[in-house]
Amino acid sequence: MKKNLRKIPLLIRARLNGMMGSRVAVGCAKYYAHCEIQAEALKRFGITIQPSTSLLGAEGESFPSADTGRYSKWNLLIKEVKRRDLPKEERLIEGEAPDFGGYGTHPISYYRSCYRIERIRPRKQKLYARVIRVVEGGVVVAFKLSDSLDKASPKFEQLLLESLNVLQENVGRCGVESADTLMEEYDCRNVIHVDWQLFPPGHYSKDQIARIVMSIRHDVDPDRMSRTLKDRMEFFESIGARQTIYGQGFNSAYIGGMLADDFVVFDNIDYGNAVYIIHGDWRSLTKLPRMELLAKFPNNVKRILHGLGWQEAVRREIMRLRHERCRWDDENCEGTN
Repeated sequence: MKKNLRKIPLLIRARLNGMMGSRVAVGCAKYYAHCEIQAEALKRFGITIQPSTSLLGAEGESFPSADTGRYSKWNLLIKEVKRRDLPKEERLIEGEAPDFGGYGTHPISYYRSCYRIERIRPRKQKLYARVIRVVEGGVVVAFKLSDSLDKASPKFEQLLLESLNVLQENVGRCGVESADTLMEEYDCRNVIHVDWQLFPPGHYSKDQIARIVMSIRHDVDPDRMSRTLKDRMEFFESIGARQTIYGQGFNSAYIGGMLADDFVVFDNIDYGNAVYIIHGDWRSLTKLPRMELLAKFPNNVKRILHGLGWQEAVRREIMRLRHERCRWDDENCEGTN
């Protein structure tokens, strides 16, 4: 079972705010290798592949299994919630008690103060899956939950969080699209989703935690976040990034722009943080907390704080590193001749 989301990620909020229209679909695309298809990884989504048929366009639908996770369970079965936010109510308790000194029982009844139990009916969403692209070594499959959501609904955020978690539990990632967008357009051609949180939080002392809490912004503006995400994507394009990297479940506000297989720029959509330029094994390095990363691998990481002229500082550092990489390649080539 994949890790659940406790709140709607900032990247999802930013994407929602940039969408036209009020209807939202919860969906995403994911790559599957041929070995996974042969192991029937798509069968649980209702897709059965026959040897003589084409993979492209194969589709299926299914109810997410209740065994996949708690949100998938609540999608199919009644959820009971103890309402501790409401005053207790007197409830009549009836039963049988043993007779004193005897071998029989007698009926008893008494009142007890209990919290109310709210029973929430399941939404019973289906999960649709469709093969939208055949690529070298595998296929890209688009997923979408059956319920589309209205951004104007007072329960929108609650329903969205539930749907995101259902998708996360079953597919291993989540996302949102306009309800009018075709599943064939849920492409991940220029996107890399990794199965870990980028730069996870580390262990801090009480004083460090207190300073972090004091610095947290509590006035998150969706419009500002949407503009910032757009600016970051344009910046990645301007420095020649060929793919965008997202962490598991969008749990991190960091996104990456890949310049080469071992050369990535990671930026935070929340202004006031820092840019991390990593050259080397970025897949391993991004699994570390930032403080540990800087302490253990100073030669592989360059940190540039958001401030006046930070974008130009990033460009200069990228040019310097590219020059060093070219010089290193030239020296290696000369050494082999």
